[in-house]
Amino acid sequence: MLKGLLILIGFQLAGEFISAQFGLPFPGAVIGMGILFLYLLIKGNTPKPLSTTSTALFPYIPLFLMPACVGAMGYWSLLQEEWLALIVALTVSTITTIALTPYIMKFFMSRPLNTKKQVNRESSGD
Repeated sequence: MLKGLLILIGFQLAGEFISAQFGLPFPGAVIGMGILFLYLLIKGNTPKPLSTTSTALFPYIPLFLMPACVGAMGYWSLLQEEWLALIVALTVSTITTIALTPYIMKFFMSRPLNTKKQVNRESSGD
């Protein structure tokens, strides 16, 4: 599990570094998650240590979201001023997510799971 944690922290630190170096308006953790996503897409499967760690951490997701929710309350006056824009943004993004998810799933489900093994079998003549 330690190796998986180190992998996750490494991607987060890479995201923090990129965010700080280029002055991006996105949090480093989000950039790190994007880099991790691209890595997993390219690799084609999830490494065992990462799978073990993420499975163990999954039940604690609500706990990880708590600081963000508490932090949002620090901007209560801004939330009160911009409530309509927030409602519109949340509604549009939710509808977009619901509309696009089936197409994205169809795309990924139509792809073979492990292309490396298939390439090796085809080239060896099995």
